[in-house]
Amino acid sequence: MKKIGFYTLPISILLFLLSCNKDKTVPTCSTTEDVSYNSHAKAIIDNNCMKCHDAGSDNGEYNTYAGLKTVLDNGKFETEVLVDQSMPRFNDLTQEDLDILQCWLEGGYLEN
Repeated sequence: MKKIGFYTLPISILLFLLSCNKDKTVPTCSTTEDVSYNSHAKAIIDNNCMKCHDAGSDNGEYNTYAGLKTVLDNGKFETEVLVDQSMPRFNDLTQEDLDILQCWLEGGYLEN
């Protein structure tokens, strides 16, 4: 009987922590303007991702378009930033940022 009580508290804490996910917003693209890395996305990425993805990072180097290209091509950027919204880990993107990044990806993630 004591073993049941021993496991109840850790399981309850784990379930509580798992239920505390931030509310996700759905990014939408409502512009006909061409959104590019240099004109739009770079500022968002520089302000939110460089803490973990700067030059020389083992997590990937997002300080240049070339450094982002692999995660753009394989869909990891879209999944983690727009779908799961698990990144950036230490900053919450605004709805406007999410929408701009959505437009950038929908438009083929142009560099210029």
